[in-house]
Amino acid sequence: MNKLLTALLAVSILFLADCGESTAADEDTALAKTTSKAPLAVMQKQQTLLFFMNPYGRPCQEQDAILKGMAKHLASLNVQVRYVKTTEMASARPIFMKYGIRALPMIIVLDKNGSVKKRFSPGIHNQLALMAVME
Repeated sequence: MNKLLTALLAVSILFLADCGESTAADEDTALAKTTSKAPLAVMQKQQTLLFFMNPYGRPCQEQDAILKGMAKHLASLNVQVRYVKTTEMASARPIFMKYGIRALPMIIVLDKNGSVKKRFSPGIHNQLALMAVME
């Protein structure tokens, strides 16, 4: 019962976070080469950027555009980008809970061993701040 309440609270907080609704829900494939839907355990041979987002929220869309602009550079650094979306909570819930995500957009960078290398504060981060952690 306690786990159920915790899960319901986590989902409620995610939908009430800073990522409000937007009219554009365009999914771009610019990150196709660096984006993966593989389980986290599979992606421990390279750095991984976890991007927790609500695809309909304006701040999340802005952060997504920044990441898409960095796609070629991230690929050249062998950085795997993993989207963890509120619209896919059946598969994403354990990852949201594992990292204690309560506000969006949120970025966490994992090193090659799967350990947290950098946890950014919720909000939008520019390319320079993100690249400083990747190199």
